[in-house]
Amino acid sequence: LEAARTKESIQMLEEAQYDVFRLWYAIPIREMVTSPSFQEDAVWIARAMQPRITAGEAQHALDLLLQVGLLGRDADGKLVLKDTKLGTPRNGRSIAMRRYHRQLMEFAIDALDQLPPTQRHVSGVTFRLSESQYELVTQLIEQFRFDLCDIIEDAPQPVDAQKVYQVVMELFPLSHVVR
Repeated sequence: LEAARTKESIQMLEEAQYDVFRLWYAIPIREMVTSPSFQEDAVWIARAMQPRITAGEAQHALDLLLQVGLLGRDADGKLVLKDTKLGTPRNGRSIAMRRYHRQLMEFAIDALDQLPPTQRHVSGVTFRLSESQYELVTQLIEQFRFDLCDIIEDAPQPVDAQKVYQVVMELFPLSHVVR
């Protein structure tokens, strides 16, 4: 029941909004907007991104986020998030979504070599699963994602929360059924 409540609070993306996933940096920029130190300046945004992007790419992402309604402006003209919790269907058929996840996984690989362990966390577990256990694990991962979003969004944001992080959870087979 708790999972259903959480899922209902998520704004599912419309087809036109999928364009933001063609630019891996659009969603992180959207999240940066919530930082107290955020500056609506394409050069500032480009310098803040890791890996780096150009000022033109930063501006294009801002324009796209505004155009598709994932960012808006408050009464003072300041950028604000429109829907805070976004979701996409789990079927994974969108080419843009697959490419987006692939790029982020490549950044995770780079982080293994480029960042000290104090700035990244990588862990994993390998085990044998039945089909029903696989379904249970995917449900647990999904619930963890919802719970993690709720915890972070419901907690007061400390002023030192300046970095945008990506949490990637993966579950895939390392073997085939051999009979």
